[in-house]
Amino acid sequence: AKRLNERKDHEGSVWEHPYQCTLVQSGQHLLNCIRYVNLNMVRAGEVEHPAEWRWCSHDELVGTRRRYRILDLERLCESLDIDNASQVASLYVDGIEKQLEGNGLEREPHWTQAVAVGDEDFIRKAGGLYTDPHRFAATATDSTDHSSPWMLREDDAPYEA
Repeated sequence: AKRLNERKDHEGSVWEHPYQCTLVQSGQHLLNCIRYVNLNMVRAGEVEHPAEWRWCSHDELVGTRRRYRILDLERLCESLDIDNASQVASLYVDGIEKQLEGNGLEREPHWTQAVAVGDEDFIRKAGGLYTDPHRFAATATDSTDHSSPWMLREDDAPYEA
């Protein structure tokens, strides 16, 4: 964080604005989030594949990093409701390759603007966690696809505010 702050003439935590924390429902939504984050440097044009960016979780997920691991793969398997790490690796790699082949590298607002991502029920419950739930809007990311995720995001402030 210190080096990044010096380079970007920034102060404070790395995870301050423009970065944010997003509550993500376990299961498929979590796996999609992991893929999205690991594709960030590809999206930014720094690398052509997440395997080339050593600071993402790609190497741990596929099992090529064995030392200095930080992921709790057992807990991840539980969160994804998948039996073992090799199944996680297979699903993760399949999704990454499909996104790279299909040019699925566009920014997705539900990962960059939402405070929560999941199914409709999860999002409604997440909205109730805030002291002022009227500041937030729960919306489907694609109203034509009922399997698409929902997101909870802050309502846009009116211009006069």
